[in-house]
Amino acid sequence: MALYGDLGTGKTHLVKGICAAYGVPETSVTSPTFTLVHEYAGRAFPIYHIDAYRITRLQEFFELGYQEYFYGEGLCLIEWPVHVESLLPEHTLRLRLRHLGGNRRKIERIED
Repeated sequence: MALYGDLGTGKTHLVKGICAAYGVPETSVTSPTFTLVHEYAGRAFPIYHIDAYRITRLQEFFELGYQEYFYGEGLCLIEWPVHVESLLPEHTLRLRLRHLGGNRRKIERIED
């Protein structure tokens, strides 16, 4: 799942909710801005939380072993996917998050 949106639109907060639905405590979920990838043990499968914000060259993503995350057995949630757009699998679910003011957000599916 690719999560698009500006800073503060709730991408990591959404990831916390998804992880909670699969048995990962919300308090365990943090932004992987500096580590690039966090792996969580979901009830039925691993959850990979990727933040591509700091990716400046696709080679960096190759060095992370992104194929294991994108094509493995787990659920892959990626923030700032625009930085690695050309590597996203064909059938990636793409969501755009928008800040509407206060605590209000809007989530839209991006259609091909």
